[in-house]
Amino acid sequence: MEKIAISVEPRDGRGKGPARSLRRGGMIPAVIYGMGGSTPVSISRKELARIINAGGGGTTLLSVTVAGENGEKTAIIKDFQVDPIKNVLLHADLLEVAMGKVLHVTVPVTLVGTPAGVKEGGILQHLGREIEVECLPGNIPDHIEVDAAVLKVGDSVHVGDLKLPEGVKALTDADAVIATIAAPISAEKLDLMLSGETAAEVKEPEVLTKKKEEEEKAKEK
Repeated sequence: MEKIAISVEPRDGRGKGPARSLRRGGMIPAVIYGMGGSTPVSISRKELARIINAGGGGTTLLSVTVAGENGEKTAIIKDFQVDPIKNVLLHADLLEVAMGKVLHVTVPVTLVGTPAGVKEGGILQHLGREIEVECLPGNIPDHIEVDAAVLKVGDSVHVGDLKLPEGVKALTDADAVIATIAAPISAEKLDLMLSGETAAEVKEPEVLTKKKEEEEKAKEK
């Protein structure tokens, strides 16, 4: 797997003040974990966002150069935080990895093609959008594709059905559902479901009223 080169700067200041200063300068605070310790650093927000937006979450290997240090570190993006209002990166955690050591990562699952069952009126339910796998860093797949075109109404794809690349082992339960094609709901069935909900809503206050009346009678006695 090809590595993406990225440069980082050592970071001394801790707390909100230094973090705000970094962000004003287009950098974000980050930490490189692994190999027996942790290294606080700062990373270009724009550069890291470009990697993440290109699909390089926890599946892309990074060749990290720390300013002032010799050599490079191989790492993956373990986690990152985004401002929910401004939608910009706030912080990132990188995990240093050894190319000869197996690791656990989460890989996205994508569906390819329009299911035959959807053309028949069925409803596609994509329930499992990612799975956890075990492999060497060099074998991490960018994503796992599922040929959904062959799925008919009532068909399902489970983790155990996935065709994984060589050297990659699924850790997610083999019976977990990735996708299924549900039968369409008829207008009559929908009406019954809605009427059933209405009946339930009507009965509940009646039960509560009866209970209240019984409590009042008990008090009078």
